[in-house]
Amino acid sequence: MIRVKEPGQGGGGPLAKECPNCRTIVNLPVMLCPTCGYQWPRKEAERKAHEATAARAGILSGEVTVEKFPVKHTIYQVWERRGAPPDAPKTVRVTYDIDYLTHYSEWLCPEHTGYARRKFEKWWREHAHPDCPMPRTAEEVCEHEFSGMLREVKEITVRFVSGQKYPEITGCELGEFPLVESGQNTQGEELSDEDWDDIPF
Repeated sequence: MIRVKEPGQGGGGPLAKECPNCRTIVNLPVMLCPTCGYQWPRKEAERKAHEATAARAGILSGEVTVEKFPVKHTIYQVWERRGAPPDAPKTVRVTYDIDYLTHYSEWLCPEHTGYARRKFEKWWREHAHPDCPMPRTAEEVCEHEFSGMLREVKEITVRFVSGQKYPEITGCELGEFPLVESGQNTQGEELSDEDWDDIPF
């Protein structure tokens, strides 16, 4: 049923189009009529909205890209899966703000067992004050962070894999603890009894 055209029999359609407003004949790729200014509508695929920020993953599927970002602010939140039973283990969502539009998150699993718990314990030993006990719950992690027992995260290393929805945080550069140690001021001197009287708690 296939009929092959002989050479020289022509192409499969016109290479020009007519303006519906003024009937001027223009080349097919032209989108603005030079006579009356009529604008041909773009195809739906060309009008598709773009993301707010450019994708950082590679173009080819499975391509790996690694980047480092300075962290402006870190947020710790107790995270509970929607619809989970009351006794389900909770996690801690750690969000690293890079700028107003960009942030990356990782999840800590202090209430889980097995590999997830061992991974959390490794993270805790790297981030927490040596005198701070190993937490057993997500609430304890956030309480210790609020108390200034976790080191500041200055920079994170993020691994992007093309085709995967979520990037992976593979490393970080840590700074100092956000609060001075108990009993010392910012110069490292011991606080006097009068200084302690000025503390409102």
